[in-house]
Amino acid sequence: MKKIFYILSIAILLFSCDEHKVTSIKIYGENVRVMNIGDKDTLEVIIQPLQSYIYNTVHWRSSDPSVASVDDRGVVTAIYSGTCTITATAGNKTAACEIIVNTFELNNLEFIKAVVYFYGNESGIAGVNTAILRLYSAGYNIENDGSISGSGYFFNSQINYPEPNILPPNGTFTDSETTQNFTFLPGKFNTANSTVSGTFLYFSNLGGASAILINTGSLNIANNLITGNFIGESGEKIKISYSGDIQFIDRTLPPPDTLKLENSVQSYALIGDVFDNGTSVRRCIIYSEDLSGAYLQLDFVVPISASSIPTGFYRLNNSHLPYSLAESNTGNETGTILFENSTTPKEILYGNVNVEKVEGRLKFTIYLVEGCGRVIMGKVVCNY
Repeated sequence: MKKIFYILSIAILLFSCDEHKVTSIKIYGENVRVMNIGDKDTLEVIIQPLQSYIYNTVHWRSSDPSVASVDDRGVVTAIYSGTCTITATAGNKTAACEIIVNTFELNNLEFIKAVVYFYGNESGIAGVNTAILRLYSAGYNIENDGSISGSGYFFNSQINYPEPNILPPNGTFTDSETTQNFTFLPGKFNTANSTVSGTFLYFSNLGGASAILINTGSLNIANNLITGNFIGESGEKIKISYSGDIQFIDRTLPPPDTLKLENSVQSYALIGDVFDNGTSVRRCIIYSEDLSGAYLQLDFVVPISASSIPTGFYRLNNSHLPYSLAESNTGNETGTILFENSTTPKEILYGNVNVEKVEGRLKFTIYLVEGCGRVIMGKVVCNY
């Protein structure tokens, strides 16, 4: 009797599945939708037979979530410029809708500072000089040696122009992968160390940063007027303009007196919420490589929830906010300080530390300047 019951149950189940089998599915309305970044649109499906909708879950999928995402209710969110396909699946039937996210345009950027970092005949190609042209938004401080602190956005372009010009001459620069006069290098992303180079637009804020790589376009220089029209890697349209003084930094000159650091952190300690603002200070000690006994004390200000030092760009300031370096306090020997001969504390004026994770370990790229103008630098691995 039990065997007959099992057979009957299976037969009923198979009959139920067959009775509510999906024969067709389609997306209601247009099969091509054009959206702007940030827009949302809810896709609806029509399933045949109608009663099969109750017995079959609709599964949604985006072919490229970086362009547009979709949730389990069919709500599509436009993320960035591009094209992708949203598919809805019920049973073994599928319907699709093409999503086109309109091109991202930036044409109202405001720059208040310009710097040319001159590298001379760095390429070794006869008759060609190379420089980095940067236009900075408000929010950045630029030191006499060209180092920066702060946050905002900046335009960066590696340009080439004829010797013996030191400053970029008037003219139009176009994109080129090869080093030749009156060209700029398109933007590139280095996956090995997660850095960008060439020509790009960079945005930085508290705890994060992003860049738009520039593929093509033209850059025009006419005395102190700089303009440009560019197309980004994902089709972004970017227009820049700057008028004003241009600071010149000669990178061909010998570097100032430099204190180089050992390649590993000597000690690591949790100091705690010393600023009473919901942050935590984590301290690293790094010795100089010249065996003089000098060592650098780095006080990283991190979110109190962090279990270690999070990756990011840490600037020396007195904000006491996460992703900063605590300022020097030589009186009580706290903050970011250089100890000369292991005893004498020296103030650090400005600089930054970039924290990356490489092969599971933290790596610090350090650039700091102490009171007498000496540069402290090094690439340091933290095993703690």
